[in-house]
Amino acid sequence: MCEGKNDIKDSSVVLKTHGGCRMNALAINVLKLFAWIDLFAGMIGSLFILIKYGTKEIISGLYNNPNIETIINPLGVGSAIAVLVQGVFVWALFSVIAGIAENIVILGENVTKTDLNISKILSGLSAKDIIPPAFESEDNKLVDEYRSVSIKNEKG
Repeated sequence: MCEGKNDIKDSSVVLKTHGGCRMNALAINVLKLFAWIDLFAGMIGSLFILIKYGTKEIISGLYNNPNIETIINPLGVGSAIAVLVQGVFVWALFSVIAGIAENIVILGENVTKTDLNISKILSGLSAKDIIPPAFESEDNKLVDEYRSVSIKNEKG
């Protein structure tokens, strides 16, 4: 993944300490920015639709003496609610994806650091030590076959 990074304990630090991973940090920040823009656009759009199309006037009566009545427009109110809900859901989706991306970056850094330690530890173990006893059974021929091949390879 990224080379030459500092130890990262907190996900808020990820974006600041990425020396070699500026592209990951930029993509995550852009996704967060789009999330907030969509939330605010959804709220503003919802208010605009509610103000502009939330009510309608019904004119009744004679031409000389019209009776103007203002009623709630269900289509306008429904559209305003739909735009608001869409803004909230897309904000939540983008925020979750950005959080997942941050965690993937952190995990990638930790895995590359621990891969070397694990390979050093595993190099001294045999296949019998690696496969846990919970997998042992007479019916599980694949585990037995793997063990026999691994043991043959270890012997020579």
